[in-house]
Amino acid sequence: MPQHTPTRFPPRRDVAATVGVAALLLVAVAAFAYDRSGSLVAPALAYLSFSLAEFAVLLTEAGGPAPF
Repeated sequence: MPQHTPTRFPPRRDVAATVGVAALLLVAVAAFAYDRSGSLVAPALAYLSFSLAEFAVLLTEAGGPAPF
């Protein structure tokens, strides 16, 4: 029976849960920023930075650009 060797990355379901929680926090921060400022610039910048970070993680995991 092969031994399980620990990896330095968490299982994919943990990563998916983390991304889901981060997306919910992004919505909360964007709503708070919009409520405080009345402008869509702050929420748009928050969403843009989240999208770029998510894309960077995809590139890092896949080792190249996404096929789509």
